[in-house]
Amino acid sequence: MKRSRIVLLLLLAIGLAGLLTFIFRTSQDPRLEPLIGWNFNGANVRYAAIEREVVETELASYGVHLIPALREELRGRSIWRTKIVAWLESNLPSALARRIGQKRGEAERRRQYAALCLGRLGTNAISAIPELKGLAAAGGGRLGLTAEVALAMVARQDPLIQSNALAALTSSSQPRRHFFAIYADELWPGRLDLFGPLLNDADDSVRSRALQLLGNQGPCASNSIPLLVSMLTDPSAIVRPRAALALGQVAPSLAETAVASMIEERRTNFMWTGDYAYVLYQAVGPAAKAAIPSLEADLADGKLAMFHGDAAAALWRITGKMSPQITAGLNTGLRIGVQRTQLRCLRIIKEIGPAASGTIPELTRMTNHPRLLLRKLATEALQKVRD
Repeated sequence: MKRSRIVLLLLLAIGLAGLLTFIFRTSQDPRLEPLIGWNFNGANVRYAAIEREVVETELASYGVHLIPALREELRGRSIWRTKIVAWLESNLPSALARRIGQKRGEAERRRQYAALCLGRLGTNAISAIPELKGLAAAGGGRLGLTAEVALAMVARQDPLIQSNALAALTSSSQPRRHFFAIYADELWPGRLDLFGPLLNDADDSVRSRALQLLGNQGPCASNSIPLLVSMLTDPSAIVRPRAALALGQVAPSLAETAVASMIEERRTNFMWTGDYAYVLYQAVGPAAKAAIPSLEADLADGKLAMFHGDAAAALWRITGKMSPQITAGLNTGLRIGVQRTQLRCLRIIKEIGPAASGTIPELTRMTNHPRLLLRKLATEALQKVRD
């Protein structure tokens, strides 16, 4: 009986903690949730601001008004970080303790996303420098690293902060090097002198990120072509597909080489190719004609439905011809694709114009999307299709 009473009291404590968390969250600006809370609510993921350009569009519209709420998140007044909850986590049965740990982790990730939002607001968020400095000094995994990155984004004129950020790219700590490489193009746009050396990093995750950075620069990174070619045979499975994509983006004259490498990667290393193949084929267009059979096969495979939008977009870029299969694939991409796929589909539908009239119902639906950039692109695409 005594044991049952203790368990009941503990369960009531958990319920109280949940209630307090609900109260805290509902008192916040609702515009915060798509920016910092989407990772924990599957029902809201489709309406969240996930991709960088989507986040930045939201922040450009109303971000400065969120600075007080974002700073409050950094100060971390969540019930899941209190001593009583820490005690409960240590004393409850494992299943309940894991649930508390999960909620505490969610609270920490909210702070991480809040810090990144403040960083992307740049000098507008200088009032948050004390909170960012505090989190950066405390360290603590991804939260501490995110605070450091955000601090470097906000305090652009502070030589010490900028020097520390640059030093992170050559740190002896792999997590630190990798984390700063993730945001290098935001911290130092166009700094090829910083991105290039990362291609030789001993860690494959850093090399992979460096390839993405250089690929995004396009032909401006042509000095890296010899190294990109050599990386097509990198020993790491996560590097080779990124190398093929980067080569196609940087060296259009070597597009067929990049495509051949990607086709082979899809055959032998499918798990790590993800959507890189489709992005490559979209980028090089007709030079990817060797990929047409695999794209048609992908569009016929229901198990790959989440990739149908990108596959259809790639097939159109290669052939320049619309078909019912491509129309269906683009509609699927708009309807169930992840956010980056939706963005690519919208831009390519705008490019296709009236021949994409079969996408009008989905485009019309997306003109009411809660995220500003998706709404804007859907409206522009719809106008082009109807012209």
